[in-house]
Amino acid sequence: MTNGDKGPSSDLKDFVSDFDAQKEKLIGALKRLCATYHYEVQGRSLLPSAAKILLSYDCERKARFYIKNPGANVEPHFDPYYGEKSRFTTTYILDHLKRRLSEEGIEYTITTESRSELGVYDVVVGLKPKDVVPPRKQATLRLEVKASEGIPLEQVARYLISDSAPLILVRVAFGQVTVLRREDLQPFSLMLIESLVAKANRLAEGKHVTIPGGDCFDCRDTTCDYFRGWRKRSDVVSLGAVEFQRDMDSFFENLPSVAETTSLVVLDELRNEMEAQ
Repeated sequence: MTNGDKGPSSDLKDFVSDFDAQKEKLIGALKRLCATYHYEVQGRSLLPSAAKILLSYDCERKARFYIKNPGANVEPHFDPYYGEKSRFTTTYILDHLKRRLSEEGIEYTITTESRSELGVYDVVVGLKPKDVVPPRKQATLRLEVKASEGIPLEQVARYLISDSAPLILVRVAFGQVTVLRREDLQPFSLMLIESLVAKANRLAEGKHVTIPGGDCFDCRDTTCDYFRGWRKRSDVVSLGAVEFQRDMDSFFENLPSVAETTSLVVLDELRNEMEAQ
């Protein structure tokens, strides 16, 4: 969204200004919410986790319950295979990306498990300052790598709020690589953050909206009028023999092409950033 060679359009500038103002409100609202219910570790507010809870539940009573009682939100146990597949995928893609960047003569920086205000990025890729003339800005790309089929959209939403840098989503299971930019999703982004600010404020003020229905499943708030009971999850989430074979076959088949596509996308983004400077 540019106006010839004159830089960003006035509409984009207005959007950035409005969004930044709303983001400041959101961070304040989340900090207030965490302080209200002592949702913190060693005095540090758990903003990413609080935002995740708010974006995960329709029922605000359930969201408030898990913020007030963080130990009650028990996640299922997964086969270690999933974690190992995720780690190997990131390493495989990054090794190929580093080779491709070196072949193109691009000096780069890469960090993994990079923390932001509302989450932890799998990978952050940037240009070394000497590649930018003048060196007034370091290009940054964020990669979120999904080795399995799932893709939590609440996580994508948090990352779109957290930073304006392009977000590259990699889905190995389906051989997909796509780029999301906040400025290309202006109506969605503004409505998302405005709604989240209002939701955080309602919970902090004790004005939460109880919504019985789907969120009642597995909810552990025994004091709620709509409590249905809950069953402790003891089984490990895993694949059967046939599904495991199919998963392994598709994983190794898709990974090389996904790694190359990811590298091409990153190269294209970095070249565009260098040209823009």
